[in-house]
Amino acid sequence: MSGSYKDQRNRLLRVHSLFGIFTAFFLYIVCFSGTFSVFTHELTRWTDSSSRIELPSELPSVDAQFGQFMQEVPEGVAVPLVVLTYPTVDVPYYDMMALAAGPGGPPKELKARWSGLDVSDMPVRGENLPEWLAFFHTDLWLPYPFGRSIIGVSGLIMLLIVITGVFLHRQPVKDSFQWRPEKNLVTFLFDSHSTLGLWGFLFHTVIAFTGAVLGLSSLLGIIFTAIAYTDGKHAELEPMPFPAFEAEGVAAASIGPDEVHKIAKSVTGVDPALIIAIKCG
Repeated sequence: MSGSYKDQRNRLLRVHSLFGIFTAFFLYIVCFSGTFSVFTHELTRWTDSSSRIELPSELPSVDAQFGQFMQEVPEGVAVPLVVLTYPTVDVPYYDMMALAAGPGGPPKELKARWSGLDVSDMPVRGENLPEWLAFFHTDLWLPYPFGRSIIGVSGLIMLLIVITGVFLHRQPVKDSFQWRPEKNLVTFLFDSHSTLGLWGFLFHTVIAFTGAVLGLSSLLGIIFTAIAYTDGKHAELEPMPFPAFEAEGVAAASIGPDEVHKIAKSVTGVDPALIIAIKCG
């Protein structure tokens, strides 16, 4: 029994060490950039003078820019999702994102950014270090969804490292309090690794799991689409009960972002944060 346990422990140690050696530096860079990405907006206002602007009491109209953006979508490309974020004190610009699903390829993100002061064009991801680090953390500076999928896979690897690391400890409670700096360097590093790993187990697990889910969500969406839409035919899904409306034969006028903002504020009493438009059917 002890021999079998020892063999299993040795296998876990090899898996833990192998993945740790080959991914440690990459995972460190991703986590390091993620620390800065949490404060992207605050750091951007500090480092980029163009983002330190006073928003007017009434936001400038963005209908024209929105319409122009949608008109520039290539012919034959479906746009199932559109997200427009309104300016705030911390993020003083309009952020526009449309998910374009072209034939024969994965969906792509089309983006634009306009100033909350005069709706002039701004760099989509900015030209400052905080946004540069944030884009590396989420996409590795690669086109969507390739970089994000790599980040998701690295999250799974980190989760595997955390799980195997915990099972390597026969007495995890005792090991978490064991720290012997007076001994040699190898012992000191081993104790530090074990102590920090065990005390940070919950944090490391949550970070690895959520990173894997968020990173692989785009890849899972592509897989689901390939399964649900076979030979161009919609999958047989349970119909949703929608209320019946009698058609009047008159096309309803489109509502622009300015009107949506006005309606939402009149109903809720607060400025809306964003618009999410999803194409159904």
